[in-house]
Amino acid sequence: MNRAISATPDTGSSPADGHNHDARDAKRVKPVKPVKTYRVTLMPSGWQFDAPVDMPILLAAQAAGIKLPSLCRNGTCRACLCQAQTGGVGAPVTYRIEWPGLSRDEKMQGWLLPCCAYASADLVIDASDAVRAAL
Repeated sequence: MNRAISATPDTGSSPADGHNHDARDAKRVKPVKPVKTYRVTLMPSGWQFDAPVDMPILLAAQAAGIKLPSLCRNGTCRACLCQAQTGGVGAPVTYRIEWPGLSRDEKMQGWLLPCCAYASADLVIDASDAVRAAL
């Protein structure tokens, strides 16, 4: 039995429309939704940077060329401990870990750990140890 063998691969094209169609056409690229950011101001320097809601404040500062004190990066050593200027109320941050190394009273007084804190509003932080990173 003789069979005709095509030299061109089957690409799923339809002779009716004359276009090649493959699996990539079925997967449409969804537009990327911009990530919300909040403005962080460091005092007394006045340096500012944007902190995306999905990035710890420490990493957002580093991305902006600002170095804050840190060691463990998981909230246990407290080397990055600083206080937000909130007038005696909690800092507008969230944590994605159950125990971020702060007492309830410290949180209520505006203390935060930038290594594992995520900004949930614009905030001003007392960070006298902040330095510009060498580029």
